[in-house]
Amino acid sequence: MFFDGFDAWKSGQRKDYAIMVAQIASVTGTLFTIVGTGIAAYSIGNSAPIATAAVFGLIGAVFTVAAVIAILVLKEDDWITWLRDNPLNLKRKEKKPIHENLKDTLQKLANAQAAI
Repeated sequence: MFFDGFDAWKSGQRKDYAIMVAQIASVTGTLFTIVGTGIAAYSIGNSAPIATAAVFGLIGAVFTVAAVIAILVLKEDDWITWLRDNPLNLKRKEKKPIHENLKDTLQKLANAQAAI
């Protein structure tokens, strides 16, 4: 959940709002599932809260599956992302770099090369 939230924040920095919304939906689905599990754990023997927990779990599963499918469809290749975020990109001139330092930039390049 933390990593999806962090990825959503990074997607927002890149102005890739469709991916950001999908990642937020994934966080929301995970949160629904966690709440449903918590309700189920504390309501053993009482059918109404268990039914509520099942509904929360189902809503969480739907959110998560929809988010995963959306991310798979909308996400671009790592090398395209690296080229766009590269500090040497002329379109990023005069803007704050996405990568914090040279080590981070080179690590992202290595990840993009490995994906090819």
